Amino acid sequence: MRHGRVRHPAGRPSPPRSGIARFVFGEDDTTLGVVLNEDPAEVALACQVRDAAWHHATRTTDFAKAVASTG
Repeated sequence: MRHGRVRHPAGRPSPPRSGIARFVFGEDDTTLGVVLNEDPAEVALACQVRDAAWHHATRTTDFAKAVASTG
């Protein structure tokens, strides 16, 4: 399955598609697959969750300074 922009017969690119991917894990934490969803309501909710989490994000360099190295 191809995602992203596709060309219409007239040669004009279509607008980009939005979607979310959810990983499915088994009881033993192995990846069983991925579920793709392009439902506009679920994509909007996922974007809201991402934006809320991003507000609390820490830069990698700042996190590395705050956590003792294991290596």
